[in-house]
Amino acid sequence: MDLHAIHSEDGRFTEKHGLYGHPFYHVWVAMNGRCSNENNESYHRYGGRGITVCDEWQSPETFISWLEANGYKKGLQLDRRDNDGPYSPENCRVVTPQQNSRNRRDNQRYMVHGESLMACEIEEKYGIKYATFRARVDRYGQTPEQALINKRKMPQFEWEIDGETMSAKEIQEKFDISKTTFSSRIRMGWDVDRAAKTPIRRYKCL
Repeated sequence: MDLHAIHSEDGRFTEKHGLYGHPFYHVWVAMNGRCSNENNESYHRYGGRGITVCDEWQSPETFISWLEANGYKKGLQLDRRDNDGPYSPENCRVVTPQQNSRNRRDNQRYMVHGESLMACEIEEKYGIKYATFRARVDRYGQTPEQALINKRKMPQFEWEIDGETMSAKEIQEKFDISKTTFSSRIRMGWDVDRAAKTPIRRYKCL
């Protein structure tokens, strides 16, 4: 391992490499830290789940040369094509923060009609914008199937409670809770059952 720097117990490098002053050196340090240093705050998302740095990139010279050849500069980021794959020339690319954010979103999977699909696949297969789909599922408590067919806007969606599909108005009538309260609870992240079935506190006037 061609390193002239080693980790101390707190995760810092105790010796400096000859390329320490290079503007891209910190990228190499950060990459190795999150993959090999258990004290790194991001280790559980990288090394902790098996993400490694390839042998070729154990050398900072080789890694920095690759960054330079691929147009890396301040403001860009190093991204892995396969989110479960290693840091290696074959699996990495240089992207903008916006592209990197989209790549992370695209890797999120949802079970739709028994099929596990990434966001980009949901957009292509069902013609629904990912942001709309995600808001309906993650923010408003819709099932993936309901999110695909719902053409209405909140709070006119329909929800599934106890195996029955109901509109906000029907929920109001059945559970004696106003549509406004129900909708507010959903926006705050309550699950559908809790939002519909939790009684409203009523205070007595003295």
